[in-house]
Amino acid sequence: MESTPEGEQFERLPLRLAWCFLTDRGLGNKADEIRNSKDTLGSYYTTLKRARVVTLLQENKILDQFVQQVWPFGNTQEGEKQIERLRRIYDK
Repeated sequence: MESTPEGEQFERLPLRLAWCFLTDRGLGNKADEIRNSKDTLGSYYTTLKRARVVTLLQENKILDQFVQQVWPFGNTQEGEKQIERLRRIYDK
């Protein structure tokens, strides 16, 4: 699954689409590890998964590609704030 359905816009990083995107790029094992993780950070459970996905995308230099193809909201000012927030959460 390369792109979002026409006109569909996700405000939060879409994990279901991220799993497919990562798997298509040979990162399926890492995606499964994050998806199946029971780790939490305080009350953050799903948010921590999103933070780990952003980090994995960055480490593999495919975050921009993901934003362009799957999550265009990530290119907005609010989306960039969300990415930065997820980075800070991961860094904790």
